Amino acid sequence: MGLSMVGVATWIAHFCWRISTTQVYPPPGSRDIKPKRVLRGTSARMFALVGYFVAATLGVTGLALIPVVWRLLAKLGAHA
Repeated sequence: MGLSMVGVATWIAHFCWRISTTQVYPPPGSRDIKPKRVLRGTSARMFALVGYFVAATLGVTGLALIPVVWRLLAKLGAHA
């Protein structure tokens, strides 16, 4: 579970990196289900910064969950 959260955080960070480098949201080459308004410049950078924060939060939470889950599994294994 923790590793999947880290994987999602990595994907979000990579997407935000693409936004940061092109300064366009959505970045060129990304697929959209529904066409949206394109953000450029400062608005796109702000979107990328929020995404970086979300990615960092998910990544730290995912890494913090790994030892908690291991301890829980060890306790469940001891009772079996």
